[in-house]
Amino acid sequence: MTIRVGVTGVGGGVGQSIIKALQMSSLDLDIIGIDIKSDQAGFYLDGLKKTLVLSNLKGKAYPPDDWLSYIYGHDLDCIIPGSDYDLQALSAVRDEWGALGCKVLVSDSDLVARCNDKLLTAKILSDNGIAAPTRPEYSTGGGYKFPLIVKPIIGSGSRGVIKVNSQEEMPKMTDKLFVQEYLDGPEYTCSVFVDRFGEVIGTFQFERKLQNGTTYKGMVAFDRKIHKLLVKIGKTFKPRGMLNVQLRVTERGPVPFELNCRCSGTTAIRAHFGYNEPEMLIRNYVLGEDLKTPEIKQGKAFRYWNETYREVA
Repeated sequence: MTIRVGVTGVGGGVGQSIIKALQMSSLDLDIIGIDIKSDQAGFYLDGLKKTLVLSNLKGKAYPPDDWLSYIYGHDLDCIIPGSDYDLQALSAVRDEWGALGCKVLVSDSDLVARCNDKLLTAKILSDNGIAAPTRPEYSTGGGYKFPLIVKPIIGSGSRGVIKVNSQEEMPKMTDKLFVQEYLDGPEYTCSVFVDRFGEVIGTFQFERKLQNGTTYKGMVAFDRKIHKLLVKIGKTFKPRGMLNVQLRVTERGPVPFELNCRCSGTTAIRAHFGYNEPEMLIRNYVLGEDLKTPEIKQGKAFRYWNETYREVA
């Protein structure tokens, strides 16, 4: 049985990483790359069955007509979002499209919204006894204690997040921004995977180094405290599939500062070491297979960029 799987946002690192992970799978797959523009590097990855240009879902509560006509044409068995901008609209039609035979592999729309609201995310973590970054109190006498983080209340990934080292560097604050403590310590990109029965299947930890805001090298890790934290986050937030967790290990232990209801830019790295989230999504949520806890290999990974060429006659 060949499964037709659409991957959105293939112009970005997350979508391309999902494609690479699917190519490592033993499943029989036709991979359809989806993006809002035709001139995207992800369209030229080897092994794609088809490429598709569809409307931008950014800020949309519901997909536009070109998405609907394609889905109602029964051309896909499932969709894996590779862009933050696609999550809200696709989560809104998950059940509708699922009844047509196209499984949208995304969490509930209310969880997508909660994870986009970074202030609310921190509150939910704290309310459930999970460590979270604190909000520094401003003192008229001494001001803030620096360094600190200024970030958008509503956001995805690390867009708009800045580290501020002094009062002089403080941006003009608006009601769309808030202040959070700066977490000092090694940074990890992690995952917890929850199956269709609400059971935590496995976790993954990767200690990483960043360059220009993205992972460029790191090492597979296993810390018992981080594992217990990820399991608790999975049981608290109850994603459908993976929940991507960014955290730092501080003096008071691991503290998560970012949660996303999507795959990570390190999805292909995770898959190489035995934790293939796109394959687990399809096996569990599309094929109805029961999952075993993945056996994760140890090792290091380095990211490199390669050119893509297209000759024009």
